[in-house]
Amino acid sequence: WAHGDYLRTWKGGANNLLPWTANVSFAVTQDHNHGSHLNFDRWAWDFGTPVGTPILAAHFGTVRLVRGDSARGGCSSSFGGDANYVVIDQGNGYESLYLHLESVTVAKGQLVERGDLIGYSGQTGWSCGAHLHFAIQLSPTNGGGAGWYNPSIHDYFYDPGFAFDPAEGTVVKSQNGVSNQP
Repeated sequence: WAHGDYLRTWKGGANNLLPWTANVSFAVTQDHNHGSHLNFDRWAWDFGTPVGTPILAAHFGTVRLVRGDSARGGCSSSFGGDANYVVIDQGNGYESLYLHLESVTVAKGQLVERGDLIGYSGQTGWSCGAHLHFAIQLSPTNGGGAGWYNPSIHDYFYDPGFAFDPAEGTVVKSQNGVSNQP
């Protein structure tokens, strides 16, 4: 099997790696079920990535939605519709959301492999500081809506070689990138 075929066989996100360059660490600044992570966002993570941090695809998929034209952001719900984002459909009823990006490097309909550059971290939209908001969520084929904001699901990262769900305050090291994929 080709590398892409191997990645396509994974189920429900079991292939997620942290969405930044291998051997780089960032802290989880917010985890699940509190703060702004309630309702649709309850299973999201926020990572303390500085503005301009390269953001990589966590898994194989197709870019379903993208926005990269906003320069607006702030610590108020009035900025909620101003975020730049990328949504990548896994093709199995689930998708990943990368939110608050400074800029994006992919286009709607583009196929991506895990580790491909998709954008740069920022603080667009409702953001009280630079960070990456990341969630695995239901795609439109699995009960999610047609927009970028869909119900999140409890999922995991596999960077250490096993499933883990990093808690707030934990510093996590990525193994993402072409030369570091398990």
